[in-house]
Amino acid sequence: MVSLVCLCVLSVCHIPHGLNPFLSCHSVTKYTKIPTKRLEGGYLASLHQADIRDDDEAWRRDFMNRGKGLGKDVTNGNHLYNSLGPTHIQQNLEGWGQHWQPNGPAATFLHYVTQPRVTCRRLVRMGGRSCSKHFDGDKLVCFDPGLGLPPDHREDCLVVGVGVGHDLSFDTAVTRLPCHAHAFDDDQSYRWWARDQGPLLTFHRGRLGTLTGNFTFCDQYVGLSSCTSYLHYTLQDMMLRIRGSEGRGEVQYLKMDIEGAEWEVVSQALRHGWLRNVRQLAIEIHLEDLRDPVFTETEQRDAASFYLHVFAGLEAEGLGLAAFIPNSLNPETTRLDGKELPCYGEMLWLRH
Repeated sequence: MVSLVCLCVLSVCHIPHGLNPFLSCHSVTKYTKIPTKRLEGGYLASLHQADIRDDDEAWRRDFMNRGKGLGKDVTNGNHLYNSLGPTHIQQNLEGWGQHWQPNGPAATFLHYVTQPRVTCRRLVRMGGRSCSKHFDGDKLVCFDPGLGLPPDHREDCLVVGVGVGHDLSFDTAVTRLPCHAHAFDDDQSYRWWARDQGPLLTFHRGRLGTLTGNFTFCDQYVGLSSCTSYLHYTLQDMMLRIRGSEGRGEVQYLKMDIEGAEWEVVSQALRHGWLRNVRQLAIEIHLEDLRDPVFTETEQRDAASFYLHVFAGLEAEGLGLAAFIPNSLNPETTRLDGKELPCYGEMLWLRH
C-alpha cells in the first residue's frame, strides 16, 4: 500500500542521442508516491526544495558535531590502507555506534538521506540501459550554473567514471555535451577493450582502491585455480594517469560504483584532500556490512556510524547531498534497530 506522498522539484529524463538536454528536459513540480511497504517511513527519491527550519539546523549541527567526535582522521585505525575492495570495512570501529544515541545510527542514516540540503534546478538522468521498465547504469547530473558543465562551461570539461559494469552508455552520453570522459574498470573481459572508445572517451583498465598496484584475489574454497589479478589505483594515482604528472585541475563529475569499496576509498580521499577539485560526486552505495550474518548488531551499528562519519566528512569538504535514490533493479533491504534500510542506492553530492 502506498502511504507517503513527497513534493519533489525535478528535472529528470533520459537524453536521446544527439539531443540537447535543455531541449528535452524541463523543471516540473512532481508529487511522487513512495511505497513504504519495504522501507519503513519511506524516503525521498529525489531533490526537494529545502524549507530550512530552526530544528533542522539544530539537527544538522548535532550531526556534524557527532561526526567530528568520531575522530579528525576519517581513516583512523587503518593507516596502511590495506582494504582494496570489494570487501568489508577494515576500520577499527568498535564503539562508534554509541556516538549516535539516543536515535541510533540506523534512524540517523534514514533521516540524513531523506533530507537533502542542496537543490538542483536542472537535474538530468544520463545514460543507462534497460530490458524492463527499470533503468540501470544511468546517473543523475546537475546542469545548474556554477558546476562547470556545458553550456555554462565548455573548456576542459572532465568526467571520470569508475566501475562501468560493461556499460559505457553514461560515459558516451557525456561526450555529447561535450566533455572528455575517462572510464575505469578491470576484470577478464576488459583485457580486450580498446583504449579509444570514440570521440572524447578513453577507457582505462583499472579499479579504484586504497592502494596502487596489481593485486591477486583467490577464492579460498576453490584454490589457486580461482586466483585472478586486478590493477588498482588510488584516486590520486588515477587522476595522475588522466592529467599527467601534475594530476591537478577540476573534475566536473566523478562517478563511483565500486561494489562496497566506496566507504574506505572516499574516507581515504577525504583525509588527503583528493576531492577538493571535484564539483559533482555520484556514488553507488552498498550497505553490505549491515546485513552480514557474521557481524553482531553492535558491529553493524558501528559500521553504520562509519557511513555517517563519511557523510559528515563530505559535508565538511564542501559537498552537499542533493539526491538519494534506492536501486530499483535491486530493491533489497536490511533491518537494523527496527529500521529498514536499502542495501543499494545512488547518492549525488554537489559542491556549494
